[in-house]
Amino acid sequence: MDDTVIARNTVSADRPAPPPVVEGGAVTLVASPTLRVSPPGPAKRYDRAQLGYRRTLLKTVWSRLRLPLKLLYCRALGLSRPLIVVLTTNMNCNWKCTYCYGDYPSYGTEKNLSTEELVKVIDDLVDMGCVYAIVHGGEALLRKDIGYLIDYMKVRGLYVGFITNGQLFPRRVDELRNVDSLTISLDGRRENNDKNRGPGTFDMAMTAIELALQEGFKLRVSATLSRHTMGDVDYLAALGKEMKFPVFFSLLYRTDLSVKDDPLSLSAEEIRHTLTAIMQLKRRGYPIFTSYQNLEYAMRWPYERFNKLFLHEDQVPKDFKKLTCHYSRLKFHIEGDGTVTPCTIMASNSFAGKNVRDVGVREAVAHVRDTNTCVACPHLSQNDWNLLMGMQPRHLAFVVKEQIKELTRWF
Repeated sequence: MDDTVIARNTVSADRPAPPPVVEGGAVTLVASPTLRVSPPGPAKRYDRAQLGYRRTLLKTVWSRLRLPLKLLYCRALGLSRPLIVVLTTNMNCNWKCTYCYGDYPSYGTEKNLSTEELVKVIDDLVDMGCVYAIVHGGEALLRKDIGYLIDYMKVRGLYVGFITNGQLFPRRVDELRNVDSLTISLDGRRENNDKNRGPGTFDMAMTAIELALQEGFKLRVSATLSRHTMGDVDYLAALGKEMKFPVFFSLLYRTDLSVKDDPLSLSAEEIRHTLTAIMQLKRRGYPIFTSYQNLEYAMRWPYERFNKLFLHEDQVPKDFKKLTCHYSRLKFHIEGDGTVTPCTIMASNSFAGKNVRDVGVREAVAHVRDTNTCVACPHLSQNDWNLLMGMQPRHLAFVVKEQIKELTRWF
């Protein structure tokens, strides 16, 4: 029997009934590996109230404990299961960030998975062992059913982290109250942030950040550092300390070295200068969520010009101790149209993933596991996860400390 999954076509005893609808059909569970939903009929209206999910302290603590326990289990037995999934709920976005890897602003809604399809994906992932979902878009708050989908994931026992640009957050705040963590994107000071993300985006993000803190959300702020914002590391760290939220960083690497005057991506010298600045601020006690081990690993990346950002096994220098990549074994990415890839970075680099609409979740996940050949990268957003999935003691101690801080702030 394939150790990768638990039987996907069996309705488990702890699975809730098919999602409640006010009118029309419900999800049809079938033996076929592909996604099949009920035939067209009257428009369906998914009702959050009928799910009846309510967050409690016990549920919150348990949702955080399940991931390390599952990781220990899979690592001990050498199993590959999609414990963590980045679920891109939709391809469309209401912002036009200059560096966006997905070109989401150009998409409409026609490629997006329907509510029924996403509910089926969630059920299949849970049956395959998933315990942790990271939800974003595009901009996930553009989906009218996002509140229902979040509550359905909670009913199925998943930890739910939610990422948003913040613009629609004030209007949809009540639908997000059951998320376990909320991440809002902010890249730097007003002038520099808006160069990255568009006019007025700083003010909209700050409005959302202030409201999230006021309403008691467990908030993190994510910053993408480009040439416009690399000098704003100290500003973001100070803002986090003042407003009491942690910040984690991503660097905009230059992927096309033939472009001599790239206005956005950092040069190798700028990358190392920025990494040094982040580490210095972290040592001074600023609330930076990106770990020391991750920052140090990026600093010693063996390709000094950062001209290789994805390494296959034969490209890893013998004297370089690479961080083991657990993507495509324990963590996967599902695009808004249903395509499965190892990670968000590989999704933007033409990985030939299969689509859950065509082959089902199990086969699409297995295809990633069997065909991905990338073994190392310097991306900060990926490697904090690799340290966690690798159960690195130093990183585990850091994560436990941060989790306790967050729970203390919350309750």
